[in-house]
Amino acid sequence: MNPMNKIMFPQPLFNSGKVVFDIVSIKIS
Repeated sequence: MNPMNKIMFPQPLFNSGKVVFDIVSIKIS
C-alpha cells in the first residue's frame, strides 16, 4: 500500500476498493 494511492484516491473510495478487493480475494481462495 504505497502513499500515492492515498493521494490519487479519496479515502472513502480507497477504503471501499480495499473492502471489495478483500471480498474478491476470499471468494477466489
